[in-house]
Amino acid sequence: KTVSLDDAEISMRGHRRKRCLLNVSYTVEGKVYRDYILDISSLGLFIETEESFSVGMDMSLTFKLPNYNQPLKLDANIAWIGHKGIGVKLKNLSSYQNEMIQSFLQIEDEN
Repeated sequence: KTVSLDDAEISMRGHRRKRCLLNVSYTVEGKVYRDYILDISSLGLFIETEESFSVGMDMSLTFKLPNYNQPLKLDANIAWIGHKGIGVKLKNLSSYQNEMIQSFLQIEDEN
């Protein structure tokens, strides 16, 4: 199933998203991929990719946020598929992981 979200639909989401360009390494069904995260929130993120996946597939992600030395290692699943990539829903965030993401989201407000 492919879902396309335009800017109006994305802006209707109830949680704050931040545009970014972060390297991400992720594993789906035992295969490792490397692409870019283009936006992130405390609930999920968008990965730009040309790979073919299905909604509902589980994945593990590893990426670094600016100002943190340790990479985040997160579990997620594919929530939707667009023509430029995949929408990913984060699962089982620890309070520390959530705090790191929230801190990164707030950096934009300070600039």
